[in-house]
Amino acid sequence: MNYETPFDKLQKKIETLTIEEFAVLSRELQKLKGGLFMKDYILVLITAGSIKEGEKIACALVEEGLAACCNIIPGIKSVFKWKGKVCKETEVLLMVKSKASIFEKLKKRVKKLHSYEAPEIIAFSIKDGLKAYLNWIDEVLEA
Repeated sequence: MNYETPFDKLQKKIETLTIEEFAVLSRELQKLKGGLFMKDYILVLITAGSIKEGEKIACALVEEGLAACCNIIPGIKSVFKWKGKVCKETEVLLMVKSKASIFEKLKKRVKKLHSYEAPEIIAFSIKDGLKAYLNWIDEVLEA
């Protein structure tokens, strides 16, 4: 007896799709919420040495469609080890809302704009959020 699982049936169907049909299917699956199909929303933390530098980075990311929104939090105190020395610096923190699918581009752009040799650029997955806000991120980043 040859039993075909639902996954096997789906895989066979997907293999018959044209590139255009597959692209449409992929976009539709991305619209589903939760589980495997949750969109790739991320929160990126970036530190900068000054408000001026933080604004330069934030504006570039938003203008270039790499971020939907950047919050700039001034006056954070950072303690870190750099080249064997413990450093204490006042910095600004950027909280950047974006998508994992464009994170590599975002990272390259920040590295190009940033004054630090090894800037903090770390991303966290956004598990869930207000649907209207997440839809807005989609609209802004797909425009």
